[in-house]
Amino acid sequence: MGTVDINSENLIDSFIDDSWLEKGLSKNTLSAYRHDIISFSNWYKGSSLLDVSRGDLLDYLATRLKEGYSGRSTARSLSSLRAFYSHLTIKHNLVQNPTSKVDSPKLGQSLPKTLSEDEVEKLINTPDVEEVIGLRDRAMLELIYACGLRVSELINLDILNINLSQKEITYYSVSYTHLTLPTKA
Repeated sequence: MGTVDINSENLIDSFIDDSWLEKGLSKNTLSAYRHDIISFSNWYKGSSLLDVSRGDLLDYLATRLKEGYSGRSTARSLSSLRAFYSHLTIKHNLVQNPTSKVDSPKLGQSLPKTLSEDEVEKLINTPDVEEVIGLRDRAMLELIYACGLRVSELINLDILNINLSQKEITYYSVSYTHLTLPTKA
């Protein structure tokens, strides 16, 4: 594991500069790209980043996973390397992009964090119902909780969706399914 050579450093700098100029990427994204590519460059034992093969990339990704890096972190590193080698293919006439046939690590779906009953009660009671905005916020929170609405579904509700005489709310879910929910009001 060596240090980044001058040629590799120039390639990385060129990529970072072009990414900033052409794509307007954020400082954090550029910093993450630089970190990921330099980490790979330090690991790589070949003479130039232009000589990297698909096998080298697979070895690097396997090494990261064996060293305890998460699949998500390794996928981000691969994403950075994909962007870098795509840039080299276009700007430096790299014949073969070594990332083109490398699959990302499988990422498990993380479950959303749920609130306890006490936390829900505290959240619903937070708005000041003596104020108009507070009353609105309380009604929105109760509606989300009682009906299981997503925030995106809530903000798309219109007054025409509420039928007070039949005590129901009609709306289209995110998947455009027509739903009718009973209410207490």
